[in-house]
Amino acid sequence: MIITIVCICVVIRQMPDLGGTAAVVGMLASMVMSWSLLVGPQILRQDFRQDLLLADVLKTYPVPPWQIALGELLAPVVILTAFHWLLLLIAAILLSNVHSVGVSSGLVISIAAGAAVVMPALNLIIFQVPNAAALLFPGWFMTSRGGPGGIEAMGSGSSSSSVSFWFSS
Repeated sequence: MIITIVCICVVIRQMPDLGGTAAVVGMLASMVMSWSLLVGPQILRQDFRQDLLLADVLKTYPVPPWQIALGELLAPVVILTAFHWLLLLIAAILLSNVHSVGVSSGLVISIAAGAAVVMPALNLIIFQVPNAAALLFPGWFMTSRGGPGGIEAMGSGSSSSSVSFWFSS
């Protein structure tokens, strides 16, 4: 699937009559990547926030606790980083041929390569905040998506999003 997406991007980039479309799709990929930095931890909950009810079971595994914590933390980080790398690849391919803005293709590729290096560390920081809060204050987090709603759930979600945004900046 990734090879197909990359091939489609290369074909769109090579067609001269679709230059505007390539720029729009490239900017859309950049925008989705930026948006997923903020909302990604709320969507991907395959970590301690979801497994908090299974803490007794996790303690019985013959694995050191630091390995369980590392596995719980790295699973969503790897998923979100792979998604970000795909979006960076799409944006770099499509925006490297846009010369109407006056940005060279080397600069676009350099920015994408720098962002690709920084993305895993940034995603790790973004996921550490809600997981640490879930472990320190387990009563403040809903352990499932079908939990109670209302004003308190909305307040909890907005406060956790603002704290994650503060730590990531």
